[in-house]
Amino acid sequence: MYYRPTMIRPIHGSSVVIAAFALLVGGISGCDEDPAGTCDRIIEACHEKDTGSGPEHDCHEFAESDGANDETCSEREEQCLADCAD
Repeated sequence: MYYRPTMIRPIHGSSVVIAAFALLVGGISGCDEDPAGTCDRIIEACHEKDTGSGPEHDCHEFAESDGANDETCSEREEQCLADCAD
C-alpha cells in the first residue's frame, strides 16, 4: 500500500482577499451603530438649521447623543425631518 501525505496548499492572494472581505462584511452587519441610517439623516437635515435652541437644535442634539441609535432615531425621524425641512 502506498501512503501519500496530505499536501497543504499555500494560501493564495485571492483566498486572503475573500477572507478579509467576509470578515469586513460580517463586522459591518453586526454593528449596533447607525453609520448611514436615520440618525445621520436627522443630523444632515438639522445641522445647518441648529441655532442653539428650538426643535431643530433638539433634533440635532438628540441624533448626535450617545444613546441615539437606529431604533430611537426612527421614532423621531419624521417629525425631526419636518422641523428641519425649511
